[in-house]
Amino acid sequence: CLTKISSGLYTFQTYLKYIQETFISENQNVESLSYRTEHLARTIRQMVINPEEVVIPDSAT
Repeated sequence: CLTKISSGLYTFQTYLKYIQETFISENQNVESLSYRTEHLARTIRQMVINPEEVVIPDSAT
């Protein structure tokens, strides 16, 4: 369960990057949310028994 949550948070960051690039006026809010999301994803990944199973999408996609 934690593996899916962490993977989902990493995927969510891809969408946040798109929003940050598309809606310049929301840059500060999205940047803050992105930082917190990444921190949460990393923290949860460390709690997983096999952290290498967490899927981290390529940032280019």
